[in-house]
Amino acid sequence: MVGADALASPVRASKATVLVLAWDVGHNPLGRAYLLAEALSRSYRVVLAGFQFPRYGTSVWKPLRDASVRIVAIPGRPFPEFQGTLESLAGRVDADVIVACKARLPAIQAGLMMKAVRNRPLVVDIDDYELGFFNNRNPLDDPSSETPEDLEHPFEEAWTRYAENLLPAADRLLVSNTELQGKFGGVLVPHARDESEFRPDRLDKHSARRELGLPLDVDERVVMFIGTPRPHKGVLEVLEAVKQVRQTLNCRFVIVGKPPDVAFETLLRDRGGKALRLISDQPFDRLPDILAAADLVCVLQQADSEVAKYQLPAKVVDAMAMQIPVLATDVPPLRSLIDDGVIDPVTPKNLADRIEWWLTAPDEERFRHVQRARTTFIENYSYQAISRTLVEVVEGSLEAPAPLPHPARVFLDGQARRHSRPASHQDGLDLVMFWRQDDAGLYGRRFDMLVDRLARRPEIRRIAIFDPPYAAHRLWESRDESPTTHMGEIQNAKLVRRWGLADTDKISHHVFLFDKFGNLPHGDYPDEAAFPEFVAEELVRTGIDTGESVFWYYPVFDELEALDERFQPRLRLVDVVDDQRAWPGRTSGRRDSMDRHYRTLLGAADIVLANCDTVRDSLAEYAPDIEVVPNGCDLDPVPVDPDNRRFARFAALEGPILGLAGNLEPKTDAALLERLARERPDCHVVLVGSTHSNPDILRLDQYDNVFFAGVVRYPEVKAWIRRFDVALLPHLDTEQTRAMHPLKLLVYASLGVPTIATGVNNLGVLEPFIDVADHHDAFMEALDRAMAGGGTDREALARTVEANSWERRVDEIMQFVEAKLAQRPRRTQ
Repeated sequence: MVGADALASPVRASKATVLVLAWDVGHNPLGRAYLLAEALSRSYRVVLAGFQFPRYGTSVWKPLRDASVRIVAIPGRPFPEFQGTLESLAGRVDADVIVACKARLPAIQAGLMMKAVRNRPLVVDIDDYELGFFNNRNPLDDPSSETPEDLEHPFEEAWTRYAENLLPAADRLLVSNTELQGKFGGVLVPHARDESEFRPDRLDKHSARRELGLPLDVDERVVMFIGTPRPHKGVLEVLEAVKQVRQTLNCRFVIVGKPPDVAFETLLRDRGGKALRLISDQPFDRLPDILAAADLVCVLQQADSEVAKYQLPAKVVDAMAMQIPVLATDVPPLRSLIDDGVIDPVTPKNLADRIEWWLTAPDEERFRHVQRARTTFIENYSYQAISRTLVEVVEGSLEAPAPLPHPARVFLDGQARRHSRPASHQDGLDLVMFWRQDDAGLYGRRFDMLVDRLARRPEIRRIAIFDPPYAAHRLWESRDESPTTHMGEIQNAKLVRRWGLADTDKISHHVFLFDKFGNLPHGDYPDEAAFPEFVAEELVRTGIDTGESVFWYYPVFDELEALDERFQPRLRLVDVVDDQRAWPGRTSGRRDSMDRHYRTLLGAADIVLANCDTVRDSLAEYAPDIEVVPNGCDLDPVPVDPDNRRFARFAALEGPILGLAGNLEPKTDAALLERLARERPDCHVVLVGSTHSNPDILRLDQYDNVFFAGVVRYPEVKAWIRRFDVALLPHLDTEQTRAMHPLKLLVYASLGVPTIATGVNNLGVLEPFIDVADHHDAFMEALDRAMAGGGTDREALARTVEANSWERRVDEIMQFVEAKLAQRPRRTQ
């Protein structure tokens, strides 16, 4: 077998950002976009996004819903609302390259509008003949000839017929097979898979079948189909052939994928009987494990279908990668693989015979065949193989992006006129919030929870959120870092927020990237000193009047003083989350700078909040009337368990789970965690969080019962915490931990998980429900009590959680704000 390292990894390309756009994320169009995003991310900083049209569901396509690459869903609406969505995005997205997937209007128009604003290169990827899915395949030259109803949905027949006219406006075209290349031209980038994940030598058939709940009979053979089973995909023909073979051979047809409707599912079950096993949609990252259970893969297509004429099914590549023989219809996109002896061509007449032959083929013959298939996969269909081509395409398009052609400009102008809507005005209070860290939206911090609850209030019109300035070169710093750190998440989230992909009707995110060293080849990033101008321009664009707004500050954020002086907001609120002067590693000069910052900002504030008594007391000399508003409890429902390999490994742990959720910073008592692992070998110590600031803690990985989960985004992490038998807060007693309010305790409490903490400050109202241990021996004793079912009063805890919810915290804060606003009449009436 050819190893996964048979080809050299691609050379790192230029520092460029890439936005990959799927026309819909609710169903299978997302699959091709996902593989391109994964392959491109080996060389670039990539964001994968797409539209969520209700026609195809309200959540990301199930196989990729919990994928390792974050998928950003953009609300998909009919025209004219869709035009407004695109106009907003076009003004925000400054990706160096846009890749629009499939010749459908949603992604292509979005890409063209983004290109029109900044002339960034647009690459269009074609992996299907889209008109083959419709009855009318005649190109549409003039959309105005269609009825308004036909033009309402951007993904429907009329706009798909028109979309082909826009392909010449792309800087580059990609196609997935030679038949599409013959029709559209472009660069060939076939369907591909990650050779490091699709490794047949890592898996065994017995374990794979056990995971799928299949019979473990050693002599039973499995013929498999993975994907959405539809009549035109030949699944009924394969089923009948398997039933015929079953008369002499113990075999079964396994379909992994949900049928498109109840009627077809019923038909399959009625015809299949014991010869058929239907398994629901599975997550993409389990695909190698699923294929390991198969002896044969069958891919039948209608030879006269317009779709099949131009389609190379990805499931063929999957089977080649995992060394599973493939039977397929002889259609043009597969002919080269058939000629190379990688695919065995079949017809309905000889299908049963070929299935029986392959299920009983001599081991030597089978091995030679699948080894040849694996070699072909590595050389042509692996991420390593296509990455070099993708780098050439991206770098070539960056060298000289073509101006937007005149016909495309005419089209975009026509769309703006056709779908224009008068601007709407809504009364309410605007908040401009400045968060001090780079992790907004990742961990469910105090800031995130307050923003979420504030946005639910009817009196709030808009919330504009600004990150601190971020050096753009840092976007590429962590390409090869440990997967247990959060840097990759931080960097991608920066682009998601900068490009407006995380915005809602009320919340807008604003990220300022600057060129620290003046040597970035793309992006036109300004100098750091331009941050105030950026804030001013963004507030104008969002329609926020600074003189009538509440500016909400989170120190320490060095630029806040200058911003406050420049904009003179109607009201200034400072929310102090922990005393930053107490953090380890601060030089005396930095502490003095922070002290001056606190003095200036708090002295000018109208309202000062602190998250605990310790912080209030440490800053009382600068603001004598600080209001203590502790962190709150999240009463929102717990998300369903994520459907991915990482969570499945966690859920499969047998024995009690001792869990810690939070960044594994130096304040974590690693010696205590090591003692837990060593002295409680029957328990699993599960550490959910980033190790970026404390890589030494990875030494605990030497213990078989320590599980490093890495970063889990909020609120998904609540599904993990819910499975903890005991939740841990193993903080060291330091100046830092004495000056903070541990938010994770409230998350534990809101989920009702028994909790043990070391003797730290500011446990607040939860202290009666936490077993507090002042030393390691006491902690071990507390663990024994918790494991024995210690006496936490769950009803009292639930009442305390309810009384200390984030909703109540926001009620309290808004009372302070409204009282101050009443003393400050609006400047303009």
